[in-house]
Amino acid sequence: MDGHTMNPGDLSWDPVAKLGDLHIYPRMKAADVVTRAADAEVILTNKVPIGRDMMDLLTRLKYIGVLATGYNTVDSAYAHQLGLPVTNIPGYSRDSVAQMVFAYILHVTNMVWDYNNSVKNGDWETSADFSYIRTAPVELSGKTLGIIGYGDIGRKLGEMARAFGMEVLISRKQDGTLPGGSQDDINLGRVHAVPMEELFERSSFISLHTPLNSHTREMVDSSLLSRIKPGTVLLNTSRGGVIHEESVLDALDDGKLICYAADVYDQEPPKPASALIHHPKTLFTPHIAWASRDARERAIRIAADNIQAWMDGKPVNVVNDVQRGRV
Repeated sequence: MDGHTMNPGDLSWDPVAKLGDLHIYPRMKAADVVTRAADAEVILTNKVPIGRDMMDLLTRLKYIGVLATGYNTVDSAYAHQLGLPVTNIPGYSRDSVAQMVFAYILHVTNMVWDYNNSVKNGDWETSADFSYIRTAPVELSGKTLGIIGYGDIGRKLGEMARAFGMEVLISRKQDGTLPGGSQDDINLGRVHAVPMEELFERSSFISLHTPLNSHTREMVDSSLLSRIKPGTVLLNTSRGGVIHEESVLDALDDGKLICYAADVYDQEPPKPASALIHHPKTLFTPHIAWASRDARERAIRIAADNIQAWMDGKPVNVVNDVQRGRV
C-alpha cells in the first residue's frame, strides 16, 4: 500500500515477490485502496488505514499484513468477524527504537549538539575559563530509568540502561500482575517491578513502550505526572495518544518535567500550531526511531515469513486470533 515508507529504494522486495504476483505502490491514499487492491488476496500496509468498509468491498481479500509492530491502523476486530487474519511484525525494530531512546537521553544529559554549536560560534575562545562549562553533563550511572511496557523494546532498553549503570524499574500491570517475560529479569535482579505510581515517583527518566488501546489512551495524565520529582525526563516512542498533552505541557511549564522527547504524536504529522511541538523543553523526531536500514530489511523478511506461514496453514504473529483467511 505505502511501500516507500518501508523501502524508499535502498532495499529489495524479493522475499515477498517470490511468494506471488506483487504490486508495489510507493504511496496510496485511503480513497484509492479499494480500486487498486480489488483483486488482491493479500494486502501489506504500514500506515494506510484498512477499515471495515474497505474489507467489505475487497471480496477477494484473505490476509492483511501490517508492516509494523503496532496495528491500530487496521480494524482487526472487524477483520476477525470476517475471518481475515491480521499479522504484525514484532521485535524487528527493537534495537533501533531502544537506541533512539538513548539518543534522546544523551541529548539531555550531554548536550553534544549544543556544545558543538557553541564551540563553532567561538564561545569557548572568548570564555574567561579554560573549563568552559555552560551546563554540567549528567552521569547516568546510579540514575533510575522507569520502563512502561516491558516487551521486546522495553527489555532491550533495560539492557542498555544497565550497561550505563542505571537502576531499571518496570511497571506492574493494572491488575498487579507482572509483564510477560519479566520474571527471569526480576529473579536475577536486573529489573525491579513496582506499581506505576511508584515508578513515576522514583524515576529520573520514564520511557513509554505500551500499545495504544482503550486502557492506555491518555494514561500519562495529571495524576501520574503530579508524582514525578523535579527534573524528570519523559520519553515516548510508543504512541502519541498514551499521553494527555495538556498535562504534559503543565508539567513542562512548572519545571517538574525538564524534557519531553518523542517520536510519536496523537495526530501524525502533527499540526504546525501544536503547543507541545513548539515548547522549548520538547524534543521531537518524525516517527523514524524504527527506520534504520537494518530494521526495515528485517521487517520485509519477517513479513514474507508471515505470509509463507499463512500459506502453509500455520500462521504466525496473528494479532486478532484468526487462523485461516476468508474462504
